[in-house]
Formats: sequence, structure tokens, C-alpha cells
Amino acid sequence: PIIRTVEKSVRVFQRLRLVLLVIAVLLTHGCIEIATNVDFPGQEPKVVVHAFISPADSAAMVLLTWSIPVQTPHGETQLKYIENAVVRISAGDGREAYLDYDSERKLYTVSAHVFPIASNEEYYLMANVPGQSVITAACYIPPANNTLHLIELDTLMEDHSKRLVVSYGFTDIPRERENFYAPAAYREVSGYYWQGDSLVYKKVKHLMHHITGGLYFSNTGNEGKDFVIRAESYLASWDKKTILTKAEDEPGSIILLLLVTDEHYFRYHRDLLYYEPDDFFSEAAHIYSNIEGGLGVFAGFNRTEVTVEFE
Repeated sequence: PIIRTVEKSVRVFQRLRLVLLVIAVLLTHGCIEIATNVDFPGQEPKVVVHAFISPADSAAMVLLTWSIPVQTPHGETQLKYIENAVVRISAGDGREAYLDYDSERKLYTVSAHVFPIASNEEYYLMANVPGQSVITAACYIPPANNTLHLIELDTLMEDHSKRLVVSYGFTDIPRERENFYAPAAYREVSGYYWQGDSLVYKKVKHLMHHITGGLYFSNTGNEGKDFVIRAESYLASWDKKTILTKAEDEPGSIILLLLVTDEHYFRYHRDLLYYEPDDFFSEAAHIYSNIEGGLGVFAGFNRTEVTVEFE
């Protein structure tokens, strides 16, 4: 989830930058008769951390970028990666590992074979970027919830199109810590996609539209209870990059997903959920961060998947 989250985070920083520029212009014109030669104090870029670790992943990955200062020209707002940092992850049991920089993916990474991420553990991040204060953060890996199951799968006709509706659920398992959840359902679609100058036939996962049930929620007040989520997808949907999608009568599959997350993951993604990048006049959103000495998030989660075949 790192790249998609980073793209939305960048839009957050760009929007806040635009809002602050407008405010700065208004303040400048309002005070022009009092102080015509006062410059705005310089802003230095800050380190932004994007890291979500899980026992279900093959590696722990950390993305480091620079923030975009208010006075940055519009043509220079592209993402700038930090490639010369020293990054370390340590566990509550004393284990630690330094992450290698992957120049192709622009990530710092360590294989799960070298440094496995375990459930019910605290993890600590340290990033040393030359010329900056040491970046630190901590997260928690909650146990997975393996009660995820299919309740009902049905197809409905609507405006000459078939709509696939799935109902699925899980049971909360109360623990000492508050449980945070992020459920989702994906429909696996086969089709021809452009890859360079060639068409390649492959399977892709399309996120189904949420109908009922929360996107990010906790078990507070509902400890030990059952949760039910419903999602839908049109069977004959087209994608901009797709030449041919799966036929309606071709067998397919639904992938049910349940993330159990720590509070940092929950608060960060909930803030992103209410951020509207295309509405300049909407209220500015504060994006949660648990990074000491920088911006961004270092969070933990666990994952359960159930695959359902359908005709």
C-alpha cells in the first residue's frame, strides 16, 4: 500500500502548500504599508517517512522522501527520494537489522528471512539522514483475525448489467489493546493490458465498492461482536488501461481481505480518507503522524485473506 498512500500524501502536502501561499499573499498585501521589505522566514524540507510493516509481507520496507516547502515553485513539486540515509528497524526482543537501499524501487528494505516481523511485538524505526536530526518512531504488530468468512455472494441485474454483491464478516476477538480493522473485497479480473508497446494478458485485482460496514474502525463498544461488510462490483466494468475484460460468464474469484492494524495505521488512513484533494475550498485536513523529527507514519498491521471462486 505504500505507493498509493504516498501519492495521496503528496497531494495533501501540495494542497496545504497552496492554502498557505494564498494566506501569505493576503497577509503581505494587508501589511504592505507597515512593512514592505519583510521576507517570509525560509522553510527547509523535512524528512517524510512511509512505512507499513507486517508478518504477511516478504520484506520490511521504508520509503523516505523530502516534504515540499510552502515557497517551492509549482514546477518543482515532484517527489524527491532520500537515498543516502542509514535506516534501522529493531524489535522489542532485542533483534535489529539495517535496511539496504533498493535504487530501482527507491525503498529501504530488509528480507523477512533476515529480519522476520512477528505478531504481538513492538518495533522501532531509526533513520539517520545527513544534516538532519535522527528520525525515530514506534509501531505495534497486532495478531491476525482468522474468523474472516463469506456470508453471501449474489448477482443482481441493474440497467442491463450484472452487479456482483458480496457479504462477508468476522468476529472481534477482544484483547488487552484496542482492535483496529480495515476490511476490503477485491474482484480478480482477467484482460489485455498495455505493457510498453505490447498487449499482455494478465489478472489484476479491482477493489469492490463498499456498500455497508466501515472502511477503518475499531472494536470499541463492540468487543466480541460480529461485523458484517457488503461490497459490490459490476461484472462488465471496463478499465482505461484494459482492452478486454473478463467475460460475464467466465469463472472468477473474489478476494476478501481483513487487516488488523495498530492505532497509527488507523489514524493515518482515516485522516487520508477524509481528505479531498480536488476541493480547494474544503476544510484543510490534518494528517496524523507518529514520526519524531519528521513527518509521515510508521505503522504495523496483520492480514487475513479468503479467496472465493464464483461462476
